[in-house]
Amino acid sequence: MEDLHYDAHVHTDLSDGKDGIADNIRAGVIAGLECMAITDHNWISGLDIPEYVRAIREAEQGMPISVLAGVEATILDTEGRISLNAEAAGHLQIVLADFSGVTRGIAKDPPVTQWRLVENVLAAIENAAANPIVDAIAHPFNLGRWEAKLNPSSLPVPGLKRVAAAMVRHDVAFEIMNQMPWWYPEMTVAEFEGEYEQVLRIFADAGVKFLAGSDAHSCGAVGNLRWVQKMMAQADIGRSQLVNLRALGELRLKKGRGVVTALHSGPPSAH
Repeated sequence: MEDLHYDAHVHTDLSDGKDGIADNIRAGVIAGLECMAITDHNWISGLDIPEYVRAIREAEQGMPISVLAGVEATILDTEGRISLNAEAAGHLQIVLADFSGVTRGIAKDPPVTQWRLVENVLAAIENAAANPIVDAIAHPFNLGRWEAKLNPSSLPVPGLKRVAAAMVRHDVAFEIMNQMPWWYPEMTVAEFEGEYEQVLRIFADAGVKFLAGSDAHSCGAVGNLRWVQKMMAQADIGRSQLVNLRALGELRLKKGRGVVTALHSGPPSAH
């Protein structure tokens, strides 16, 4: 596949990344990206969202790349509540939502039975997708490093189809994250790829849109999407199934502080 030209998931030293905003944007230019999103965690540093957005806009000035100001919010519980409110989201151009160590009922205080854990995972994503400020689920099913672990093959096909239908209904994308095998240290990379490919196919067949992200935590990782491309090829996911990142950002800017329904269409380079 031709190289992808955007990166929708980058962290800076304002949360748990190692490098500043300007260095990350410069790295995007070096990587040949046409568009990227800065998506720091809003719960690590207590981000001042308006100031955060201003800092991104200042760093973007004069650079030959479009930069979206975004946040990776945390899914807090099985009800799908996230660590970001609508007012704060109104300043942003993209909102990702993920599981973290504080997600109650999954990573924190997990149930004692696997079937209940599976249901908690499915319900949390389904409910988070219904939140109108969420544009994408970041690295879905990152479940291999918590106290109660689940492999992709542990997730029932009917349940995955139910979640996929909810994501289509609410126009929420599925991020294919370049470092996803890191979440499964007890599986070989090949084992994980085989199982995750089947998950990707279920969501692709349902019509879910995908987002490509590096989850870079240093500027050297910005734009590294080789594993994303590999999995897209293995799961027969075409570029027409990727979110148009720049169009998403422009729509949110146009709508201003209002909470909008995101535009997810077109190839990643169409901007």
